[in-house]
Amino acid sequence: PRARAEGYRHLTRLTTYALQWYVDFHHAEFPAFHRYDDDVVKWGGPNADNHYLRAKVDPRATYRLSLDTRDLRELILSTQEGEMQLDQYRVFTERSLADLDVGQGRTLEVILSPDEHPGNWVPLHPETDHVLVRLHVADWDRDEAPPVFIEKIGNEGLAPARLEPAAVEAGVGSAAR
Repeated sequence: PRARAEGYRHLTRLTTYALQWYVDFHHAEFPAFHRYDDDVVKWGGPNADNHYLRAKVDPRATYRLSLDTRDLRELILSTQEGEMQLDQYRVFTERSLADLDVGQGRTLEVILSPDEHPGNWVPLHPETDHVLVRLHVADWDRDEAPPVFIEKIGNEGLAPARLEPAAVEAGVGSAAR
């Protein structure tokens, strides 16, 4: 009974994660970072010193990612495809904080695009479907995980379309799978 209860709890955590990802954060036109596998929605073996964030992207588009790195020990930015739980998971590109040029005031800006850009550029492989950011905050008394922003270039100042029932239905169906 105890193992069954743990199994059901694990399933509810995966369900919570999937509903959040496929209903609220699955919009490549207006992406936002979704924190997951954390102290609230545990589903794997998270590193207690990491904040895991992911955002949906379209591999044909160009995005700007930005954050303040002042209190950050390390960052790993990767372009990925698929879901580990569905046994379809690939990593195409990874960059750590040392691989990127941090500007004055410790502000980091990265362009994610299929086409090369000057400065901090991360290529989007044609099968990329999301971007993962792992923030390392090892000193819990002093470190702070900064907010990480992503925007699709060309959509600045625009708002997403009104929520359509079909989109919610599709998202719930994807989460169930």
